[in-house]
Amino acid sequence: MKKRCQEKNTLVELISLALQERGWNIAKLSKESGVSQPVISRLLKGTVNVKIENIYRILRALNLLNVQRKKAVSYTHLR
Repeated sequence: MKKRCQEKNTLVELISLALQERGWNIAKLSKESGVSQPVISRLLKGTVNVKIENIYRILRALNLLNVQRKKAVSYTHLR
């Protein structure tokens, strides 16, 4: 449990540092990521579990994620 808490703090620290470096506030991050301001605020306070999709959107907006999302492949033709 302690390790998970440390990982969460590391993510919050990473996002906070990226915001500071860019001179962004929560409103700007919300606009760029499409994640609501209350969700971002609660994430930065550590008071909510955030959906992985929202973390992905935040990291992409901050240019901290270089992975491109791929659409799910349908294998229905193999049936």
